[in-house]
Amino acid sequence: MALLKKHVIAQNGCWQFLGRPGSDGYGKLKIKGKTIRAHRAYYEHYVGTIPNGLWVLHHCDNPMCVNPEHLYVGTQADNERDKDARGRRPPSPSVTHPESLPRGVNHHRYGKGMPEKVAEALEKANKGRSLSNTHKENLSPLTAEQVVAIRADSRAQRVIAAEHGVGQITISRIKRGIRWAHV
Repeated sequence: MALLKKHVIAQNGCWQFLGRPGSDGYGKLKIKGKTIRAHRAYYEHYVGTIPNGLWVLHHCDNPMCVNPEHLYVGTQADNERDKDARGRRPPSPSVTHPESLPRGVNHHRYGKGMPEKVAEALEKANKGRSLSNTHKENLSPLTAEQVVAIRADSRAQRVIAAEHGVGQITISRIKRGIRWAHV
């Protein structure tokens, strides 16, 4: 599909979508008359069907990235935990998300008592990785060697962040020992 070739590959491995971003910062595509987020279209094209009620999340925290290797499926609660763990809390997206979660399911309580069907879909879609391994440093585009170099780097945090393709807050948290504390 020609629409799924509208990207350039950045130095950090992100496939930067060249189409228009929406007001929420995510790339948008129009397929069969319907506007959808580009990263969802790329995920479905390269990886497979998105299980009902799940979201497509970014390992790289780049809303315009459509690299299938940087995408994974998770719940809304997974997305909220990632936002907190990575120090990013943008306004809620203005576009609709995947089909609503099963009736009666509290989005914010997935970590405790996740419905069996949703848990199975996550396990299958993320190729057997446990949910606990899909967060924090396991998802980071950085390596332990880069973290050591970042801590020793005396340049401005925004400069370091741009060089590594991460946000300034990530660099700040690495330097303060909040992120990558084990390195």
